[in-house]
Amino acid sequence: MEKENKKYSIPVAMVKSDFNNVLDIGCRKKILKGFLPEGISYQGVDFLDDKEIVGYDLEKGIPFEDNSFDIVFALDILEHVDNIEFLLKEILRVARKEAIIALPNMYYWLFRLRVVFLGRLSPHYDFYTREKGDRHKWLSSYYSSIDFVKKNTNGLKVQILPRAHEHKILVFLNIIDKALIKLFPNLFSDGVFFRIELDKKP
Repeated sequence: MEKENKKYSIPVAMVKSDFNNVLDIGCRKKILKGFLPEGISYQGVDFLDDKEIVGYDLEKGIPFEDNSFDIVFALDILEHVDNIEFLLKEILRVARKEAIIALPNMYYWLFRLRVVFLGRLSPHYDFYTREKGDRHKWLSSYYSSIDFVKKNTNGLKVQILPRAHEHKILVFLNIIDKALIKLFPNLFSDGVFFRIELDKKP
């Protein structure tokens, strides 16, 4: 496990509430679990059943009762479903204290250059040529993601944090992105994190 992987370490660090259990939406290989504190009860949802994972079609919702989990994580998942508003409402329904969400920013400068020089945005936006299901349904930007979350959280308190891309080879680009991300987040962030406060009374 890569402890420096900010896709998981940052959203876990964003949690402000005490929590005992979490739901990881679209958990895949349960990477998030390795970033959680010891003793936290973990439950995942994805395509197929597995240990600690319930297989379910997220287009139909989330198969748990209201307020079932202290924290619900949905990291780069909402853009994979057609009925994105419905899934966000489902996340808020099953979360009791907080929901931590990440959405990609496909207007990031590196993605723009990919279109110019390679002629394609990402395989996630191509027509199906491999397994179905792993495809983005929405072309989100930093600002459109913020508008979407604010519109669909009904006045709840939302913390917004631009996500910096992790350059593995040309690491000096991390310095450039970090220096400019606050001024021009739609150009220098590859996504955005949201912490939605719920704090529902038991």
